[in-house]
Amino acid sequence: MFLPGGTTNAALLNFSKGFSKELAKYGIRINSVSPGLTATERAEVLALQQAEAKGISVEQYKAESTAAIPLGGLVDPQEIADIVLFLASDRAKSITGAEILVDGGQQPGV
Repeated sequence: MFLPGGTTNAALLNFSKGFSKELAKYGIRINSVSPGLTATERAEVLALQQAEAKGISVEQYKAESTAAIPLGGLVDPQEIADIVLFLASDRAKSITGAEILVDGGQQPGV
């Protein structure tokens, strides 16, 4: 079940957005990066756990998971790093209180 994690993430996003407004007057920017399924060791463990829970092979679970991503693949960890570096740079000096989704288009909406 992902409900506890999802609830916590929603709270953190709301907190970050509110806090960004409080700190903007000091030139402090706060943004959030929300990655989708990312090619990490944790994703491998999750795939194994979910495949076992569903009674399917890990390969089948991975194929189904990848098929659910509109852009067709897991997020590369470097993509996350690139977004964070951009947000920390002066090129993003007018961005605060934002949530950047890096999920291959997987999130269905609000």
